[in-house]
Amino acid sequence: MPDPRATAVGSLRQLVTFHLAGERYALDIAGVREILDLPTITPIPLTPPFVQGVVNVRGEIIACIDPAGILGLQRTASTESPALLVAMCGKRCLALVVDAVTGVRHVPECDLEAPSPTLSSAATDFLQAIAQRGEEPLMILDLDKFLAADALRALYG
Repeated sequence: MPDPRATAVGSLRQLVTFHLAGERYALDIAGVREILDLPTITPIPLTPPFVQGVVNVRGEIIACIDPAGILGLQRTASTESPALLVAMCGKRCLALVVDAVTGVRHVPECDLEAPSPTLSSAATDFLQAIAQRGEEPLMILDLDKFLAADALRALYG
């Protein structure tokens, strides 16, 4: 069953692409509310390590998470411009700290594959699909699965 939030143009999916710990990732553009230069993040005590804190975006306090920490990726020193992807998941707003936003890409539905069952469940738990066409894979994250993670459920109640 197709993702109801998918933004289709014919048989294309529009994806916001970004770098995270040296890898290429994407989110469906329908789930991305805005992209910001990385603002000052206020740390919150006694939160999981991947929760970096909160930011104030025009009067709205939004939790900031490090998706690399959730995915078990090791961040490397980056010369890119870090950014904040403010995304909507249902009625909840979540900010993802990424190494750099690289643009919007239109991917044919036929180029999308389900994550391989040979990958660890931890790797596939947060992936919606993988796109491959002539370049390195583009891993499409599933925001609903991020919020379903136990630690995030505790954060959001």
